[in-house]
Amino acid sequence: MSSIGIESLFRKFAGNPYKLHTYTSQESFQDAMSRISFAAVIFSFSAMRSERREGLSCLTELAIKFPRTRRLVIADDDIEARLIGSLSPSPLDGVLSKASTLEIFHQELFLSLNGVRQATDRLNNQWYINSKAGR
Repeated sequence: MSSIGIESLFRKFAGNPYKLHTYTSQESFQDAMSRISFAAVIFSFSAMRSERREGLSCLTELAIKFPRTRRLVIADDDIEARLIGSLSPSPLDGVLSKASTLEIFHQELFLSLNGVRQATDRLNNQWYINSKAGR
């Protein structure tokens, strides 16, 4: 998802308590992590295997170093979302699919940012958004 797209979603959210920071590289993000305390981190993965592997590795490192930070992933489609949910070595607060309708994507994004976190970090507490589900 482009930075313009995610910024647009955050502008539409009434009462948005978040300040959005966007980074185009892992290096610039990791540099910022040493200076800024983030409430949540949203990764937008491409379908490329190497980028997905690097991103999941970074999310695992975040889970260890900053366990209170929410971790979300935006996947290209429902298949990619399921794959990320099953491959992630650390629990995620949400895996969203760009294939979802804009309304569902928007609702689920802010639900995953603001909802109650699971009390346990077991693998079966991971979830993803399926745009084809009968909502």
